[in-house]
Amino acid sequence: MSILRLSLYKTKMAFGGIGILLVVLLVFGFVFSLVSEITQIKAPEAIPFAVVDEDNSPQSKALVRAFAEENGLEMAVLTEDAAILALSYGDAEGMLKIEKSYGDKITRETKMLPLAFYAAPSSVSAEALREIVSGTVLSQAAFERGMLHAGEKQEAYRAIFDSLEVKVPFTAQYNNSDMQAKDSFLFEDIQAMTYGFFMFSLIMVLFSAARRLGETSSRAVCERARSIILGAFKDYCSDLLSLVFCACSVVFCAFPVLQIDLYAAAVIFVTILLLSAFLVLFKNIFVEGKADSLSVILLILTSIIGGCFGEASFNHVLFGKLAYCTPQGLFLAAIRGESHCLAILAALAVLLIAFGLYRFVFPYRRQNKRA
Repeated sequence: MSILRLSLYKTKMAFGGIGILLVVLLVFGFVFSLVSEITQIKAPEAIPFAVVDEDNSPQSKALVRAFAEENGLEMAVLTEDAAILALSYGDAEGMLKIEKSYGDKITRETKMLPLAFYAAPSSVSAEALREIVSGTVLSQAAFERGMLHAGEKQEAYRAIFDSLEVKVPFTAQYNNSDMQAKDSFLFEDIQAMTYGFFMFSLIMVLFSAARRLGETSSRAVCERARSIILGAFKDYCSDLLSLVFCACSVVFCAFPVLQIDLYAAAVIFVTILLLSAFLVLFKNIFVEGKADSLSVILLILTSIIGGCFGEASFNHVLFGKLAYCTPQGLFLAAIRGESHCLAILAALAVLLIAFGLYRFVFPYRRQNKRA
């Protein structure tokens, strides 16, 4: 309870009162909604999509779920004849066909997966599926099998194949290794710079701690280390909880603006929470000079967790949304131009600027006037 009271006290002292905190949160919500409208990041409607799952394995079912969640699709598992009719009549925007050998090949990490994507005959549907399909190879054998169907199916298949978007395979999202390095160059650079920066900081802290602890006895060292760790932990938790209050209010402001579900709201909340933890640690170490070992270790762990989830987002579609829950993943996604992250960073930037002006610039001017 002492940590909770301390966090409430810090929240009140940081903003000068609950009223000012509410004003800051309203400004945050206004900036967030403004950026949301400019970048048009409303939740899209689900796109109807047909699935022909010939494999019917746990791997194929996981692929269908992941593909639907990643691209905002409304998947309907149909027979091949029903899927072709749905495409022909415009009831489905596209079709994903999973052949029987998918489960075996995905476990062996084969580079060419037995998948085929078909777009509806209309050019609008093909254009809408450009980003969704972007990358799956349709083999010549599958093309020939489609054209060999007789009767009324032949024209439907010809229209489907004519409008099909065929590009380089995006195998990195499906546990294959063809193009894992394409999208990860920027991330690897950020990760390398981050690790180098924090490892250099850790070395400097260890040298400083060794010099100070060498001047005292062993018993005093133990007592001093214990007090430093407990004090730093209490200070860190209170700072973090004070920011949690702000994060809860931010999610409340963003919930009606984005028209998002509870899962997306939780993702935004965890994103702001971990980013707040990162900023608290950074402030304690590099601004206030509280370079204790616990803060440095937590800062490095936060960076490593961000690196792991950020890398996972490039290697598997199921972990894509987790990248937004880390500081590195948030900044990386913003650099890549994802509008949700741009809105979050813009609102955070305005909030930090307003906080800095209130805490440092205005008090300095008042002191000069009194002098």
